[in-house]
Amino acid sequence: MNKEKKQTGILKSIQKRLETFPDVSEEYLDKNLYYKEFKFQEDNLEEIVNMLAIIQYTINLNEGKYRQLLDKKLLDAQESLIRACSNIYSERIKLNPKIQHLVQSTIVPYYHGRFEVSFSREISFLPLELRIYIYSNLLSIEASTIRQQYLMDRIALTLHKAGESFLGDVAIFISSWLKSILSELTFRQKLSISSCLASEIKSIHEASKLRERILTDAQMTPEIAGQEFWYGFKGFSKLTNIHNVEAAKICLDIFAVYFEGSFSVVKEIHPLLIEYYKTRNSTKVDKLIKQEGLDEVTIVRRYSKIDLNSNTVEEMELEYSKQIEDYQKLYVEKVNKKYKEFSYLYINPSSPKISKNTLMIPEKISQEEAVIHIENLEHILRFKRITLANFSEYILNLSSSFMNSNKWDLGTLNIIIGSLSDIYGMVWFRNIKDSIPLLRILVKILGTNTEDEIHTMGTGWPVSIIIEDSRNSTITTKNFIIYKSMNQFINSYVGLTYVSQSPLLMSEDSIEDIIRIEQNQQINWGIIEKSTYLTKSMRQKRLKAWKKIRDERNRIITKLTSIDQAQEIISNSKSENITEKNIDTQNSFCQNKKVQEDFSNLPYFEGFIFEGFIDKKNNRFIWRYFINHKINFINMNKANMNNLKEYAQECLLTGSPLMVEGDKSNELWAASHPMQIETAYDEISQIIKQI
Repeated sequence: MNKEKKQTGILKSIQKRLETFPDVSEEYLDKNLYYKEFKFQEDNLEEIVNMLAIIQYTINLNEGKYRQLLDKKLLDAQESLIRACSNIYSERIKLNPKIQHLVQSTIVPYYHGRFEVSFSREISFLPLELRIYIYSNLLSIEASTIRQQYLMDRIALTLHKAGESFLGDVAIFISSWLKSILSELTFRQKLSISSCLASEIKSIHEASKLRERILTDAQMTPEIAGQEFWYGFKGFSKLTNIHNVEAAKICLDIFAVYFEGSFSVVKEIHPLLIEYYKTRNSTKVDKLIKQEGLDEVTIVRRYSKIDLNSNTVEEMELEYSKQIEDYQKLYVEKVNKKYKEFSYLYINPSSPKISKNTLMIPEKISQEEAVIHIENLEHILRFKRITLANFSEYILNLSSSFMNSNKWDLGTLNIIIGSLSDIYGMVWFRNIKDSIPLLRILVKILGTNTEDEIHTMGTGWPVSIIIEDSRNSTITTKNFIIYKSMNQFINSYVGLTYVSQSPLLMSEDSIEDIIRIEQNQQINWGIIEKSTYLTKSMRQKRLKAWKKIRDERNRIITKLTSIDQAQEIISNSKSENITEKNIDTQNSFCQNKKVQEDFSNLPYFEGFIFEGFIDKKNNRFIWRYFINHKINFINMNKANMNNLKEYAQECLLTGSPLMVEGDKSNELWAASHPMQIETAYDEISQIIKQI
């Protein structure tokens, strides 16, 4: 089969399907997308094309409106591709538990949370199916959207290099989808998924041609296994080819296990290269290379460049490729800390080992108790040696205990749990230093008795901590605010957001624009929660807690939206129907009415409680609900009494639907707004009769 024709078959079918795509409703999306599973098999081509076309159509239609649906399907697509890739591995992987364990226990934790294309040179010396296996295993646990994109880019490219064009096309679509989502962060401009698809296809095609040239130039044997073995050996045998010796050792171990049943010489190669990496003496390795006839083989790294404006891809000149190589090597040297072997599995590998008691967490932790545990987390990250695996388990247990308690303000819980995902991402990125200021901010938030002591901006649901990230701000004096938003298109928690100046000096619009973009690279709790540490019971409890948080967010935003709408109608009513004199008189009347502070002398309130507003212009009362109910003040507990008073006070101050003291001693009024208090009974009575 013609490889190039097959390479773009699915993608061309998707574009053709889009040309005749009908308008779709939300019901259609629910039926044909939300509840449908991806099955990336060639005999399911028509359904795959249709589903991916619906996704692209929905993105183009209104990406913001359908964000929750699209986020779910993006993760579903990645999971399905990972499962599909598991069917293409040879017996060297499928029937080799030794190599499966080695990958899971070494290279996966090494790159987890910090994978970058420029940080993964040594993986390129491994056979293609091993690369796909490693990338897929990393993707399955990667909670960072931006790292998902890096991995998907490698998976798409490697699948096509391996001749797996069908799955390669699927991977191109998902990779382009991710690139479009992240384009405002990475390219400083919003790129459509169509634009990303076009450049991705060209880039993959160019890279496939480059691979053939590199192997031809290196005079590699046409037999695939032999080609990959000798190419890999040659790559590992020169320190000039290697950016990261620690990663090279890990990859070499995997390389040796993969080929040990096919090439006996690997038993000689492996110890020689390990010794070479330690001593930097290449004499023995050079002798073996000459003995095997590889001394004339040259490995040259080549790169392609993409012009987004013209949507073209072309090979870079060797001079520029060398500059990229030098830059990448310097970058890796900066990132890679020179710890002892296997230090990548630990936090603080040189510190005292953490005790079991330090990791003990109660089943439920209230908001008041949480400070101690956040401080304990800081202590662990600064002074204790703990495996990254144990740290992940600790974060899951800690967040679960917070979520198990009912003694939380749900907005605060949202910020704390969201921030723990940020800390998870920082630690796996091996950036513990930045987690300390955030932990201290959380302690300050939790240790504050009143909301007024914490700077906030915006109205609605708390979605982000905005923190100043400048050279003038120290670890203890970071300026921060909690930002609240009414925007339903923004995630419940966007993530920690850094700005270059004090957020107190910024406008709401500028911050809203920043977090709208920043939310695309947040750490996803859904991926973290796939961990085997979580029991079925813990998962169910977390699902309930997430639902409570979502419901509370919706309740707050709905309530504030209704108040805004009511105030807008009131404002219009004032300007069109009421004179200044009447306004002054009625406002004065409202100020004379006081919220009932002490209900102890009231036996009960019997009657209707209304919440709504009067549309004076159209002469109608718009109500949300009313209750024909008796409230017994004598038996009312203190908490409910306080809630009632707080609600009445809030309503009186905002001018929204309110409850105030009535004319009689046992009377509590429900009315629309201050101007209508005097006539509320008459109007409401008439409406009740009509109902």
